[in-house]
Amino acid sequence: MNTEEYYKGKRSLYHYCYAWGLNAYEFDILKRVTRRKKGQERQDLKKSLNVLDIYCRELLKHGQLSAAKPEIMEDSYDYTVDIFVKEKGLSKDEEKILSLVLSIRRDYGDYLTKVRDLWSIITSMINELDN
Repeated sequence: MNTEEYYKGKRSLYHYCYAWGLNAYEFDILKRVTRRKKGQERQDLKKSLNVLDIYCRELLKHGQLSAAKPEIMEDSYDYTVDIFVKEKGLSKDEEKILSLVLSIRRDYGDYLTKVRDLWSIITSMINELDN
């Protein structure tokens, strides 16, 4: 158990992703987008695009998502998302990415549009770092 002052009251990304029933691809995208390693932001975002590309290929190949059952009730999603956003201090773009990743499984029929939107947001974040 973490006892350092900066850990108190905070839950890990692993905790939230497990509670939301996310798969490894979705977890990896969120991990890299929300991680705060100085000097590695661009590299993490590029890796997120690579993971997103692999994830999209898997979705197209298999035609469906393996549905992991979330550990929390559907009406608790918004509450835990709000807590996560506050704890991590997410930017608006990061918040949009979180929302899109969470919605891929909830509305499978439109996942390609969501993947395209994710790609667009992450690409614009990379461009902002370059400027």
